Amino acid sequence: MVGPRGSGRIVLLVVLSASLAACTSHSAHGYGVVAGSAPVCYGPGPEANIAPTHTVSAAPSGGGSTISMTVVTNEAHHAYRMSLPAGAYKIGVPGDPSVEVTVRPGVTQTVDLPPENCL
Repeated sequence: MVGPRGSGRIVLLVVLSASLAACTSHSAHGYGVVAGSAPVCYGPGPEANIAPTHTVSAAPSGGGSTISMTVVTNEAHHAYRMSLPAGAYKIGVPGDPSVEVTVRPGVTQTVDLPPENCL
């Protein structure tokens, strides 16, 4: 026979189990952040202007929709920050090699993009 004290323990155990399951399932499919520097590229000629913007793209390694953002690039500012669903991505700018990264829920990773094709 379960008395009033035993009932309370069972209810508490059920509530704690449900809460733990909710936290576990959310973090397994959550979002992480990738942030870093986009390349600052100078143009040819005597003025050597900096390209005013770059498009940073995150392409899922297994296929799917690419997520892109435009980053203003100048000597003072050339940072990007993307919130992405957990998973593997290739992150880069057009014309340069991409960087492979695994996004983990709740984690911010720094990925500085290499200026491979800058003059």
